[in-house]
Amino acid sequence: MEKLALIIPQPCIDWNAGELRSAPCLSNPRRRDRFYKVDCPQCKTPRWLRKHDAKKGSVCSNCQRSAAGARGYAAMLQKHGRERTLEAIQQRERLHPSQPEFLTRLYLHELGYRPVCQVRFNCWLIDLVIDNHAIEVNGYWHQRTRQDRDRQLAQLWHGPILFLDADRIINDPISTKIALLAFLTGEKIQ
Repeated sequence: MEKLALIIPQPCIDWNAGELRSAPCLSNPRRRDRFYKVDCPQCKTPRWLRKHDAKKGSVCSNCQRSAAGARGYAAMLQKHGRERTLEAIQQRERLHPSQPEFLTRLYLHELGYRPVCQVRFNCWLIDLVIDNHAIEVNGYWHQRTRQDRDRQLAQLWHGPILFLDADRIINDPISTKIALLAFLTGEKIQ
């Protein structure tokens, strides 16, 4: 009986293009080692790794943490059920918002609005709600994987909903504030 081996595709690495870089350790603070540019197999983000690490073909730390979060969510869902899991996530996200969510809250406070954070609606948590106006902050991962969810939410939500790009919130606060004000007042602001 043959056993099937799991074949992990090796990243395409130019072994002749390594760079000698600083790699200090306690016994040799001036130590240098050869590093190679390797793209993450999932997100294609470039990173510099030593040869033995590059040969492993592992994912980057962001992809690893994302996968670990998904496994943790699945385990919590199985152990505690949907209601308690949503309550725990809601509480955690209220206390520890992402940077773009925190900035959006700050902008709304500057504009004189007091949003309710992490409002449960069906099986979702909506980032911010003011009256019946919903505001969703969409980061990089959300934009890549959750567009179907956004379309569903927009159809089911009983009022207007604004989807904000996290990069825009961080890099262009003025246009974000203008968009928020226009959304909440229903006016077009020039």
